[in-house]
Amino acid sequence: MRAHAPKDPSAWLVEHRELLAVQPAGRALDVACGRGRNALELARMGFRVDAVDCDRDALAEVAGRAAAEGLAVQAIERDLEREPNLPQPPYRVIVNINFLQRTLVGPLVAALAPGGLLLFETFTRACTRPMRPGYLLEPNELLRAFADLTVLRYREGPVAGLVARRD
Repeated sequence: MRAHAPKDPSAWLVEHRELLAVQPAGRALDVACGRGRNALELARMGFRVDAVDCDRDALAEVAGRAAAEGLAVQAIERDLEREPNLPQPPYRVIVNINFLQRTLVGPLVAALAPGGLLLFETFTRACTRPMRPGYLLEPNELLRAFADLTVLRYREGPVAGLVARRD
C-alpha cells in the first residue's frame, strides 16, 4: 500500500455531499481512483461506480473492500494517460481528485449526463510540494477548462477545486 494513500474520502467530496445527495440515482465515475476512497463513498451514497486506475493492486483492494461492504463498484484497469477514453458514459457524477490529465477535459464533459455533477480537485502552481510542473494547474485553469459547465463552487490556492453541472 502507498504510505500516503488516505482511506477517508476526499474533503472536497465530503464538503459537497449535499449536492451529491440530490442527484438522481445512477452511475458515477471515479477517475484515477487509487485505493478507492472516493469510489467507495459514492457507492455508499447509492451510486453505481466505475472506479478507474492503472494500478492493478490498488484496484484489487477497491474491489475487495466494495465486495466486503456489498457496494456497487466496478474496478476498471486502464492507463488513462495511454488510453484516454472513459468507460461507458453517461454519468450522474464524475469525481477527479489529485489527478491532472488535460486531454481528459473534453471527454469528462462529454461523459456527464445532463444535470450531472463534476467534482474536480488538484494541485496548482502555488503548491509547495515537490511535483512535476506538468501536473500542476495554472491560475484559473479549471475555470477555463470547464467553461462549458455551470460552476457551482470554486476555490483556488495551493489546491484548486471545482464543482460544476452540465446543463
